[in-house]
Amino acid sequence: MMDKKTSGSLISYFEKLLDFYRNFLGLEKEKLDDLQNGRLDLLDECLKREQAFVLEARGLEQERAKLMNLTPQPDAKFHALIPQFPGECREQAQALFRQLSSVLTEMKETNRQNTVLLEQKIHTASAVIGKLKNRPELRKIYDEKIRGGNQPPAFLSTKI
Repeated sequence: MMDKKTSGSLISYFEKLLDFYRNFLGLEKEKLDDLQNGRLDLLDECLKREQAFVLEARGLEQERAKLMNLTPQPDAKFHALIPQFPGECREQAQALFRQLSSVLTEMKETNRQNTVLLEQKIHTASAVIGKLKNRPELRKIYDEKIRGGNQPPAFLSTKI
C-alpha cells in the first residue's frame, strides 16, 4: 500500500500530465485542421510549438521517474499502481487513468491522420517537382504563376 503523501503527489502529477496532453492534443488537432484546409504556411508555427511540448514532456518524464521511485513498485505502469493507492484516492486515480488513456488514444489517432495527410502532400509536391524537372514548358508556366504572371520591370523604360 502506498502512503497518502506519495499517492497525493502521484495524483497531482497525473492531473498535470492530463492537462499537458489535452493541450498537446489541441495543437495536434489545430495542425490537422491546417492540413485539411491547405493552410500549409501555418505548419511551421505549429512545429515550433510542438517542439516546446516535446521539451516539456521530457521534464514531465523526469518528474515521473522521481515520483515512481517513491512507490512500492518503481518500474510499474500507472494502471498497475492503482491498487496500491489508499482507498480514498483509488477512485480518483482510476478516473485519471481512464481520462489519460482516452486523451492519449485520441492523440494517437490525430497524429496518425496528420501523418497520412502530410505524406499525401509530400507525394503531391514530389510529383509536381518531378514533372517540372522533366518538362521545361511546365517549369515556365509554374514560374509565371509564382511571379504572378508579371514580368519584372526592365532596366530602361520602354517609353524612353
